Amino acid sequence: MIKCDSLHNFLPPVELSRNINFGYLILIFYLVYGKQTWCCEIMKKYARNLLYDKLHKSAVLVCIGLTLYGTVILGDHAYKYFKYVKPRIAASKAAAEQELLSEGAADKILLKD
Repeated sequence: MIKCDSLHNFLPPVELSRNINFGYLILIFYLVYGKQTWCCEIMKKYARNLLYDKLHKSAVLVCIGLTLYGTVILGDHAYKYFKYVKPRIAASKAAAEQELLSEGAADKILLKD
C-alpha cells in the first residue's frame, strides 16, 4: 500500500515509475492537487494495472492449457497412426505386391503354354 503521510513520500514506488519523467509529473501533480488526490489517482492506476495483470495471466494460462491439450491430442493421433494405421497400410502394400508378383510368376506362365 502507498503511504501519503509526509512530503518525502511524493515519489511513487519503483514498480509504478517506469522512467524519470513520470516521477516529475507525479511531483507536479502532488504539489498542485495535494497528497490525498495524488494517492487516490495512483491507487486507481495501480488497481487497474493489477486487473490488467490478472487478465493477462489468465489469458496466458488459457493459451498454455490449450497448447498442452493440443499436444496430448496430437500425441494420441500419432500413437494411433503408428500403432494401427501404418502397419495396416504396410500389410496392404505387401499383399498387393505379393499379388502382383504371383500374377507374373514363372510357373504360371509355363502352365499356360
